[in-house]
Amino acid sequence: MSRTRIVIVLASSALAAWFGYIAGARSIAQPPRAPVESAAQATSRAESVATGARKLSSETAGLAARYAGLAQRAEDGDRESARTLAQDLARCMQQPELERRLAYQQNWVDRHMTNLPAERQASARRRLDKVREDLASARTLCAGVSREQVRSRSYWLYKAAIAGDSASALSFGTGAFIYDDMLGQLEQIPFWRDHARDALERALAGGEKGALIALARAYDPARGDKAGELAFASSAVDAYAFYTALSLVPGWERSVAEDAIARLDPQLTEAERNEALAKAADICLNDLPVICDLPPSPPR
Repeated sequence: MSRTRIVIVLASSALAAWFGYIAGARSIAQPPRAPVESAAQATSRAESVATGARKLSSETAGLAARYAGLAQRAEDGDRESARTLAQDLARCMQQPELERRLAYQQNWVDRHMTNLPAERQASARRRLDKVREDLASARTLCAGVSREQVRSRSYWLYKAAIAGDSASALSFGTGAFIYDDMLGQLEQIPFWRDHARDALERALAGGEKGALIALARAYDPARGDKAGELAFASSAVDAYAFYTALSLVPGWERSVAEDAIARLDPQLTEAERNEALAKAADICLNDLPVICDLPPSPPR
């Protein structure tokens, strides 16, 4: 199907026909119970660490001193607190990798520095200094933070998502936090699978283009990688709808979307194609009205 026909169909689609979709299929699941209740129990540990840091402001105190307060506010629905926990815990998750990177780069410099020209010596020193700086910052931030608290990152990321932070919703929905794992957080995959679609739909409603790509690939019958682990079935109709919406968003993804549309189109009946196009119109006109490249409505 040509892009011209797609945009004409989308521009003239009636959104009322999709009221049921908005009210039903897009309903948001209830937030899960915390998978890290023991982390909440560990707040007394954080409070004892905080005793020696009470004179520090919340901006300069280490995370251990702030964890209990941030966790309570995040549980009460405060988006910024949940986002701060997720972001700071991500840095703590990366600390083991920084430790390994520093050891590797220091060893490399010790062995090869004298054989390098001056320009490369300077470059190697800058890289080594940057890792040292990042590691020192992580050590300061994460001193006294328990392994249990670090492992709670996915939960706070989801809490930020349901509190309305679309960037957190996208990060959680795509499973990006899994790739940041350095402490065996992979046991959180079932939690992610159960709430990924909810998070991606929230990200999409917040205008995150990346959610379009993630949902299209997740629904695609030819999906692979992590998408195959999502807890919802593939659907050529849904994939076609999300790829169609993606084809109307400026960027390199447009050509990827158009290739996928061409692949999926023969698999659909005319009724299924019209259903998908109406759904794409709903996505563009309601979720991504600013970035979807829709044409002006045709003259009546």
